[in-house]
Amino acid sequence: MIRAVQPVTAEEAARDLVRRCVEGDRAAQTRLFREEVRRVHGLLYRVLGPHGPHEDLIQETFLRVFRALPQYRGDAQLSTWIGGITLNVAYGHLRTNPPPAVRLELVPDTRAAEPGAEQQVAAREGLRRVYQILDRLDPRLRIAFTLHAIDG
Repeated sequence: MIRAVQPVTAEEAARDLVRRCVEGDRAAQTRLFREEVRRVHGLLYRVLGPHGPHEDLIQETFLRVFRALPQYRGDAQLSTWIGGITLNVAYGHLRTNPPPAVRLELVPDTRAAEPGAEQQVAAREGLRRVYQILDRLDPRLRIAFTLHAIDG
């Protein structure tokens, strides 16, 4: 007798991936990291701006994720749950590392297919001003603003 294969839902696939990670399956752990690292980096970038210690905070986030996986109940999507951990890491960083008063940034080379130099300078200046204002906010307000205004 041939059994029909049931389609696996995203929730079932996530629970299976979590189970395998908790059991110590290195391939599953690598897969989870690779599937989520861009999202974690993007969230940290939007909350902290372009000058945050993103790589260190990504590592801290995934250390916390893998330690907490046994407690993951599946009440939220796995990516949402990981996003919550990412925000906690960002909040802790903002609380313990107040942003510097002045930030300097390198100006990358411009290419013909990209906007003109004046547009790039104006965009960079606008971004610098936004993060300069965000640097003055309480970390909780900064995260709330970032999630609402930047992440939608």
